[in-house]
Amino acid sequence: MPNSVLSELQSLAKKAGEGDYVIEIKKKTRSNAQNRYYWGIMVETVRKALNTHLKLQGLPVADKDDVHLFMLDKIGRVHRIKTESGELVIKKGLSKTDTQECEDCFTAMRAYFAERGIDIKEPNEDRFNQGE
Repeated sequence: MPNSVLSELQSLAKKAGEGDYVIEIKKKTRSNAQNRYYWGIMVETVRKALNTHLKLQGLPVADKDDVHLFMLDKIGRVHRIKTESGELVIKKGLSKTDTQECEDCFTAMRAYFAERGIDIKEPNEDRFNQGE
């Protein structure tokens, strides 16, 4: 911990008086804009493409939560563990990722789906900014 931070903490503790103090260091999680982009553009784009395919096969359509899990699985953020009583599915979602890790996941998802013909627009592309 840098000396300036330690000095500041000691100063705060003196001002606050005696007692026990807990210091919690938090990473900045994904932004609200990233959350809106993910659910509004990424998940929705993949959902529409998948449902078109599913309908043609006479299969039930996927909702946004199904698609979310599917997308996480495709970038290795879902782990399946076989147990005696069945399969345990553990997902490492995006809600606790920091902004950079979240963007890295978005990049991996866009690449995965682009290879399969699903074009997910980036947040700075004209169609996204114009609300298309």
